[in-house]
Amino acid sequence: MKPYPFQEVGEAFLAERSRAYLADRMGLGKTVQTVLAARRVKPTFTLVVAPASTLANWEREWEKWNGPSGMRAISYSKLVRFPKRALLREIAAARPNLLVLDEAHYTKSPSAQRTRMALGLAAKADRAWLLSGSPTPNGDPRELYTAFRYLWPDLMPAGENGLMTSWDWMNYFCKWRPTTYGPKVYGVKNAAVLRGMLARVMLRRDLGDVGIDLPPLRVTVHYLTDEEGAKKYRELDEETPGPTLRRLLGEIKAAPVGELLSHEMKDRAYDKIVVMYYHKATGRVLRDRFHAADLNVYGFDGYTPQKMRQEQIDAFERRDRAVFLVQQQAGGVGINLQTATEIALVEPDWSPEVNAQAIKRVHRIGQTRPVRARVFALSSTLDGPILEAIAEKVERRQEILGNG
Repeated sequence: MKPYPFQEVGEAFLAERSRAYLADRMGLGKTVQTVLAARRVKPTFTLVVAPASTLANWEREWEKWNGPSGMRAISYSKLVRFPKRALLREIAAARPNLLVLDEAHYTKSPSAQRTRMALGLAAKADRAWLLSGSPTPNGDPRELYTAFRYLWPDLMPAGENGLMTSWDWMNYFCKWRPTTYGPKVYGVKNAAVLRGMLARVMLRRDLGDVGIDLPPLRVTVHYLTDEEGAKKYRELDEETPGPTLRRLLGEIKAAPVGELLSHEMKDRAYDKIVVMYYHKATGRVLRDRFHAADLNVYGFDGYTPQKMRQEQIDAFERRDRAVFLVQQQAGGVGINLQTATEIALVEPDWSPEVNAQAIKRVHRIGQTRPVRARVFALSSTLDGPILEAIAEKVERRQEILGNG
């Protein structure tokens, strides 16, 4: 078992730095590169903080690539929920000299308890490596502030009173305007300065950069023809809050999407499909439709225990014809489902990177067949502004990170 040459480059990048950000695009094996780098630096205790859905994969990869002993993997949610003094005392006593934050964009909010605890531990560790294929999920420079504030404050431009605050950072790097909901970022300033800062701490590559060609990926927006659903949406109260509107829209779309996909499966248009949703009610409607069509349904949501999640993934991988129905927040990162060639996003996220991460569960190294990803939308609804926002964020992300 030998890593790819580009993974050896990533291994060296991490091992040669006490603070580093590996931001390779999805599918290049950031976990493998991290284990290899850990083998090289030989920490006595490694703490990996990661989304719950990825913990089993971390343990598997650590064993598979012979990572050094003394590794513990915990979820961000446990880091916050666990009796804090007890957990922090335990970690402090063990003194992790390597701390890894997987999906490090989870720590992008300066005020979040998760951010303060995870990056606070990283700042105290001898080595801290951040991993994320989506370092700025919304193309918003503010999403990079916390990483620099905790780990690379010396690289930040000076603020009005010395160390740059989050407000200083927004004023320096963001074009923004005030709204009743707070500042709205609509563009990037001083992008060259930000790219220069990132170049000193971050390695970011795409499949094309490392000479790997995957089978073709076709991403389309599938507009539903659903007059009854459109009527239900029009009848909603104009004062309905945005989050509630989005939840109700998901429920409205679930029935026709479930019906369409069930017919396709029954007609053997493809052998497997991954279906992602956000709201539990949407998931229930989809599951009912698939069961009514007598399809084999696997999957999980955010409340599913970790062991059962991996069991569901393994069962789906073994089955010839099946649907994997998964809540996007729980299964949009860190899992491999490349035995499928179809993926459907029933409720697209506002963030293009979150949607891209979800699609990469299927279109990744190991995939041998062309992949089709469909984003389902209902015309003249909230889906329109969501798709417009996604396009704007893609442009901003490219200005910050380049086309990678």
